[in-house]
Amino acid sequence: MRSFIPPVAFLGLFALSANAQNPHHVVDPVLFPGIAPSTDLVWHDCCTVFKCARLTVHAKVTDPRRPERVEGNCGQPAVDLAIVKLPYVSVPGGPAHQGAVHVSLGGWSSSSTNFLVRFGEDYAPLFAGYDLLAI
Repeated sequence: MRSFIPPVAFLGLFALSANAQNPHHVVDPVLFPGIAPSTDLVWHDCCTVFKCARLTVHAKVTDPRRPERVEGNCGQPAVDLAIVKLPYVSVPGGPAHQGAVHVSLGGWSSSSTNFLVRFGEDYAPLFAGYDLLAI
């Protein structure tokens, strides 16, 4: 006779994890189009506690069959990246600012920037002393 405990336990954990992921912020779909891309990293206040930027970087064309050309960029294409930062806020007795940690979901899934804005404040205590960044 098979035990029903593992499947029931799995469903219970799934329900708990789904309930625990209550986002603090809803990502505004026009947030990044409202920020002009720049070749310098310029931070803008967004979603109350976050900093947002759009950075223009040059993309190297490696496939000669697709020679995309953009005027004014030495004939090379450019890409505008959306970047979100949750700055570290020091607390009395807490660690000093030590740098930044890049948050990446690691695949073809939801946006890392969306994830950081929605759930970054929940994960920030795990990375005390560090800013959290998502691109």
